[in-house]
Amino acid sequence: MRRVLKAVSPFAFLLAAVVGAQAQTVLTTINYPTGVNGVAVDYIADRAYVLLPNYSNGANAVQVLDTKDNAVLTTFPSAGVANAIAVNPITGVVYVAGAVPSTTNPSGIESVIVAFNPNTGAVVATIPITATAGYGIVALAVDPLNDRIYASDASDNALVVINGRSHRVRESVPLNGQTPAGLAVNFLTGKVYVALNDNEVAIVEPEDDRVTFATYGSQTSGVAVDPFLGREYVTDGVFTSPTVGVLNRRGATVASVPVGLFPQGLDVDFVTSTVFVANEADGTITKIDGHSNTVVTTIPVAANSLAVNPRDRTVYAAGSASVTVLTED
Repeated sequence: MRRVLKAVSPFAFLLAAVVGAQAQTVLTTINYPTGVNGVAVDYIADRAYVLLPNYSNGANAVQVLDTKDNAVLTTFPSAGVANAIAVNPITGVVYVAGAVPSTTNPSGIESVIVAFNPNTGAVVATIPITATAGYGIVALAVDPLNDRIYASDASDNALVVINGRSHRVRESVPLNGQTPAGLAVNFLTGKVYVALNDNEVAIVEPEDDRVTFATYGSQTSGVAVDPFLGREYVTDGVFTSPTVGVLNRRGATVASVPVGLFPQGLDVDFVTSTVFVANEADGTITKIDGHSNTVVTTIPVAANSLAVNPRDRTVYAAGSASVTVLTED
């Protein structure tokens, strides 16, 4: 109960943001010739952060958008990293993960997370994660209430837990040799959900990092959480009968919702309990009603990852070389 009450203050203003339905509309599409590696939304500060590899003279960067009108506010260098991005909407700190060259590690590289001041783009901290060669850090998620950052370490098959105040690694949680992919955090319970690139989702308890496993599909990749409904959504990224699984808090399957080809990224508007799924292979986005677990619409927008802004009821759909901003309804 104490954690639930703690969540009310920073997120209560979002309940007033629900507006009447309108025709679903593409507001803008921003093209990036050098590609896009993800997008994160700070719905408290009205900012969106687009991760851009090789943006300027081969250097990686983060572009900052004003979510009120999607104008570009600034672009700052991302200290050489560009694998994954997340933001803490309470502190405003932006986190970018990737690999940097190392002369001290035998592998010649080091996977790190870099924390940035969102107003200046200055580096707040560089957090070493692993020197193991491999896929490195493939996803990030933030628990804003406990100020923790979570990273999918696909080189060591682990979930890495970082203290957002000290910017130090708190724990590296083994995942039984399975490779982590998408990440999501329930900010009411603190539980972390890790898609494991096979037919399982790891459920990690915040108090003791105890891990249990839920089974769904055959190729899990993306995962998202609706904290108020107590539901977790996971994509089964296959080409034959692709679905999104709806799981309860304990990982039991509640429903299986048909979606488009090769579903990858997804996100939830936790105010309206609406789920959005990026179907990468057929260039569509599926909208799911979280109350009935049914498909509402499927629209032609190319994307492989998504970030929902519950304050403005907009969706930021990141494709391979563009970000499309569209209304939820």
